[in-house]
Amino acid sequence: MATEKVSFTLDKNLVAEARATAGKRGLSRIMNDALSDWLHGRRIDQMLDEMDDEAGPLGDELVQEVRGEWRAG
Repeated sequence: MATEKVSFTLDKNLVAEARATAGKRGLSRIMNDALSDWLHGRRIDQMLDEMDDEAGPLGDELVQEVRGEWRAG
């Protein structure tokens, strides 16, 4: 995997906690994983928006049914 060095300005307390958890060399891995997860979420959001545009939003009744099954499972 090709890498690129970048600079971020982050909350000092978050950085300290991340370093304490992962060690100094692990901070890049944490940031890489977090960005990957965030981008994955954005792609899912876009896909759901496209599905809503094509088929319309899910009805409240169906949403409640699925939530009930999910909680029970």
